[in-house]
Amino acid sequence: ISDEQRMLKLALGGIMQGRILTTLLILLFSLTATAETTEGCISSKDMKEIADNFSQFKHFLNNSDEYCEGDFSQTWFDIARSLDVLINIDPNEPTLDQDDALTFQAITDKDWWAYFTRRANKFNLPQNCPQGVVAYVQPFFGAGTINLCQFFFEFTVSEQASVMMHEVRHFDGHRHVTCTQGNEQGNSGACDGRITSKGSYAISVQTLVGMARSTKIDALEKPVLEAQAVYMAFNKFNTVPKVKLNNSIVLAN
Repeated sequence: ISDEQRMLKLALGGIMQGRILTTLLILLFSLTATAETTEGCISSKDMKEIADNFSQFKHFLNNSDEYCEGDFSQTWFDIARSLDVLINIDPNEPTLDQDDALTFQAITDKDWWAYFTRRANKFNLPQNCPQGVVAYVQPFFGAGTINLCQFFFEFTVSEQASVMMHEVRHFDGHRHVTCTQGNEQGNSGACDGRITSKGSYAISVQTLVGMARSTKIDALEKPVLEAQAVYMAFNKFNTVPKVKLNNSIVLAN
């Protein structure tokens, strides 16, 4: 009998003896959490595409067939990987359902990379970001520049790609407002009025859902992306949109 089977047998035995369901959930999660994904490299073609649009990457170019973590500093490798997601993503966006905000498409562009690069051309790494801020832009004083805070680099690569799309939406004139409901009620500049205004959080929901349904996103990331989309739907819009949900639970360490 394998270690995994032994753990499952023990968990089931515990429940049969009247122990709480949490025992099984925690042990089952400990089995799936051991699956590790290998961090991918970036193809020469994609790296050239990134450098053509963001000149800060030009000095990384050489004659390599691919670019891996050792070819960058960790920070710039993380940024390049999130850009590579936008280059290669095949968002599988659901059919529009008026009663389900998670099907709403704030932008109709199918090529997220083209949408993104028409608006952004530079990254800045400020050292004095406000606490809890992931990224920000200054449309009137720094058009095209995305400021990435340290918190950004604690996200998964897919989450980072969604943040990128969120930020460039601000260059189209969309701004946040103070939250009037939900878990973030009272937070200044942390919400949008309604999802149908097609602001930055509407873009966030759309990209999270599209990536969660994509065949090119790691299966272990998909539940996290879905959970973030649900959280935003209920807490990032002052007018709460309709959402069709099946009950579920996401466990994370």
